Amino acid sequence: FCASTDGKKHCDAGHVRVLRINETESLGPYAGRYFASKLWYGEQWYMQIDSHMTFAQDWDATSLEMLNAAPSEKPVLSHYPPPETVNFAKAAEMPAARLCGPVFADSDLEAQIIRLEGLSNYDQRKQKVPKFAPFTAAGYFVAHSEFLKEVP
Repeated sequence: FCASTDGKKHCDAGHVRVLRINETESLGPYAGRYFASKLWYGEQWYMQIDSHMTFAQDWDATSLEMLNAAPSEKPVLSHYPPPETVNFAKAAEMPAARLCGPVFADSDLEAQIIRLEGLSNYDQRKQKVPKFAPFTAAGYFVAHSEFLKEVP
């Protein structure tokens, strides 16, 4: 990213922090996400994403609007990343699916990991206020950075 035309100016301005770890020394995605959270440098908002994210136009402003509209003192927005082929214009007009279907993974590699097996469409029309969900997906979530102090 920092070598790209779009990214270089942001990296040169100090807006991007990078922690490089050799694959042979990595401890998996959980440790990587934890280490990445330690790159926080006082920004107001904290966001975690998967590396294969595709963003809709004005995603940042939309996320802040949703956080401000949420009926919670400490909202967290979370979802699975959409496929790269998603039609954002069409998806923006439809109700969002909700995180559901928790099960413990049954493979030895993922023992004791809770997997959210599916998304369900509970709403018939798009909601103006984010709805409560009891789970947070690691693929995308955004919250006030106080989250990092309260849930290290």
